[in-house]
Amino acid sequence: MDAPEPVVIEVGVPEGPADLVGVVAWMQVEDYLTAEAFEGRLGSWLDAASARGWLGPGTVVVFPEYVGTWLVAVDEKPRTVAPDTTTGAMKRLVMHHLGAWRRAKRKGTEDAATEAVFAMKADRVAEVWQDAMAHLATRHGVTLVAGSALLPEPALVDGRLVPTPKAPLRNVSAIFGPDGSLLAAPVVKAFPTAHELPFVLPGDPARLPAIEVGGVGLGVLVCADGWFPAAWDAVRDAGAQVVVVPQFTSGDGAWAAPWGGYSGWPAPEDVDPADVGAITEGEAWARYGPTARGAARGLDVLTVPLRGQLWDLGDDGQARWVVGGVTGEGPLVDGPVLVGIWR
Repeated sequence: MDAPEPVVIEVGVPEGPADLVGVVAWMQVEDYLTAEAFEGRLGSWLDAASARGWLGPGTVVVFPEYVGTWLVAVDEKPRTVAPDTTTGAMKRLVMHHLGAWRRAKRKGTEDAATEAVFAMKADRVAEVWQDAMAHLATRHGVTLVAGSALLPEPALVDGRLVPTPKAPLRNVSAIFGPDGSLLAAPVVKAFPTAHELPFVLPGDPARLPAIEVGGVGLGVLVCADGWFPAAWDAVRDAGAQVVVVPQFTSGDGAWAAPWGGYSGWPAPEDVDPADVGAITEGEAWARYGPTARGAARGLDVLTVPLRGQLWDLGDDGQARWVVGGVTGEGPLVDGPVLVGIWR
């Protein structure tokens, strides 16, 4: 199924390749059924950016949180993942891999059943996710922040992320260089949401890194991490000047719904408790989210949400950025968006 044409946003003076390109990916279940479909869908948006002259050796491309997670559907027959609900699709997936699912289950996890769904296909998810991202980075000669995927304690082994059997799940991002190589160890989400915490282990915010890309310090904060001062202090102290935030906000219409507060964690001291339930999710992103936190530290920021039609998950959100202290936001549309930023 063809995705709609992307909305195109240019920030700054579009002369030469962009410094940052955010891909608000519009994903559907069909995009995850084969490795070719997955890479092809993501590649179509990079082709569109390339056709506009946006991509070059100094460009950093950013994909959304969870863009690799739903590769749990890869290599499955369409009828296996055909149910309209995530629960129904995952139940069928388990029935088709019952032995692997049982072997993947760990004791002591609050939601061991869900954890095992992702763990049982982790090797294949890691392979397809990394191959696609490495190929795209190489083909376009860019640095690529690969969104995120759920993998059991992945280790960097001979230049590849390798899941660890029977280890806890982590929500991890990865950064690929223009030659397709991994530039650093995986970036581990430090503050999983209340929805994730029953089956995803938090990382250590103090270990969030920054790497040098084209003479600029690049930090990556996975979604909720961008709301916590401890995460920002870590990447700033590591040398970040630019911070990108792959994100996913679940629920159709969530952007206009009342804000539920810091999901699963105590709110930082600068958060007004009266705002919980009184402002919208979108307003909270503007007031307490990554662009506000980054701007307060003099950093440039780009956030990129995952959108699409993935069973009954629902999603919402818009790209946001702060460049040179000036904040902007992309449109709230049901479709892909490309954001090019010239700093």
